[in-house]
Amino acid sequence: IAKYAASLVEEGDIIAINSSTLTYLMIDHLTVEKLKIVTNSLDVLNQASDTKNYDVSVLGGDYFHSARTIEGPITEKQIRKMHFDKSFLGVNGISLDLGLSTGSSIEASSKIAMIECSEAAYFLSESKKFDKDSFYKIADFEDVSMIITDQNLTDHRYNNYKDKVNLVRV
Repeated sequence: IAKYAASLVEEGDIIAINSSTLTYLMIDHLTVEKLKIVTNSLDVLNQASDTKNYDVSVLGGDYFHSARTIEGPITEKQIRKMHFDKSFLGVNGISLDLGLSTGSSIEASSKIAMIECSEAAYFLSESKKFDKDSFYKIADFEDVSMIITDQNLTDHRYNNYKDKVNLVRV
């Protein structure tokens, strides 16, 4: 999933990478030489600064130790003053009823802002998160450029979602 997402990044892109395990794993698979990364994830920051020579900006705000992320109104305000070619985000739930959702309103706010400030928004998700709702809605399917998931997504589930969103199994 992370490798496929990294293949979508083009030379000179300005990308936002939200805090999630799958988005963090993207860093090792990036192949472009010139890239601007904006993130609220300490893991993404550490990985990008240790392994690549990219221009990295870290968003400010309140640090949430359990998720190793920076969130809150300050974070959202900063995001809304930026423009991204692409954003790469994690998700806690994907369902036909609610769309894409996450565990907290604070996380949702930064994700919504990244979507709205991006030319394209890509969600990275394990197949086990399909047909599940989390606490707070992030987006409807029409707000999302693509959902990238694993091969374990059943054909039945794939067929239920493929007409609503650009869905890629890797």
